[in-house]
Amino acid sequence: MKIWKIAALAALAATLGGQRLAAQECEIPVSVMIMEQSEPIPQAAAEVFSNSLTRIAVNGGMNAELNFSQFIFSARMDVLDKAVLPGPPTQVMYNLGVTFYIADVYNKKKFSSAYIEVKGVGQNETKALINTFQKVNVSNVEIRNFVQHGKQKIMDYYDNNYQNIIKVAQSLA
Repeated sequence: MKIWKIAALAALAATLGGQRLAAQECEIPVSVMIMEQSEPIPQAAAEVFSNSLTRIAVNGGMNAELNFSQFIFSARMDVLDKAVLPGPPTQVMYNLGVTFYIADVYNKKKFSSAYIEVKGVGQNETKALINTFQKVNVSNVEIRNFVQHGKQKIMDYYDNNYQNIIKVAQSLA
């Protein structure tokens, strides 16, 4: 299994380093992760949040189906405002600040980040969070620019390191 991962990484590095392809033409492997939050997220809302991150990554040309990759696509949400609105039925309103990251976990380096604010309302906290996460717009210009910048940084990483990656893979084979 370890050799397969190293061989796949070496093949990707050779492909990206040997031919200078436009970032739009390459699928960049990433793992989608939700960072530790300032407030715990209910499981149902966390799944919607993770799906939103996956949608953004895939729409940006990344392969986000990997369980673990050197590169991560992650986000952290901060509760900017939370209110319980009276009336039948009682509603919960959230205003969240969401910071997105693309990073290299091996080298502990952030490649790109973006920040947006989203609001949502629901009949309870879980539904309010789900509605808020569903409002993350994958077509947002700032998010698209963030993804493109992160992809370019990953491409640059492979362009600068593919020969070393291939040497390590060959020595382990």
